[in-house]
Amino acid sequence: MGKNVPETELVIHGPKLDIQKLEPVIYRPELVIQKPELVIQKQGLVIQKLELVIQKQELVIQKQELVIQEQEPAIQEQELMIQEQEPVIQKQELVIQEQEPVIQKQEQVIQEQELVIQEQEPVIQKQELVIQEQEPVIQKQELVIQEQEPVIQEQEPVIQEQEPVIQKQELVIQNRD
Repeated sequence: MGKNVPETELVIHGPKLDIQKLEPVIYRPELVIQKPELVIQKQGLVIQKLELVIQKQELVIQKQELVIQEQEPAIQEQELMIQEQEPVIQKQELVIQEQEPVIQKQEQVIQEQELVIQEQEPVIQKQELVIQEQEPVIQKQELVIQEQEPVIQEQEPVIQEQEPVIQKQELVIQNRD
């Protein structure tokens, strides 16, 4: 192999082959033709699967279009309601403008009441002392409330889960009307 070794002295590494047991390779053109046909068949299956996917997507799009069509009357109703509410809003703005003098009078009354409150400060201070005495009771009540919070928090997800169902039922009721 790198040296000039006569062929009779070459050593073949690996398993020994029994040359007599080897079958001759026969060229069969039908096998050569079958492989491309199998590839074409597989490609046809892939195309069929893609067509099914496209059909499913088209169905989804059709369903979405139906949902949009079903929602259009509700949207139109909301737009009408908004238009109907505009005069009401304008009337409310007028009422607010008319109430401004009343509000100014109330501010004067509030100033007068503040004077009365200043006179009542000694009474308020006495009440604050009573409140301070009640603080331990309030703290105990706060502890009870804190202990109840985990129960309330556990109930919140249940309530949240029920909200979509309630909304759907309301829509069904509205659509019946």
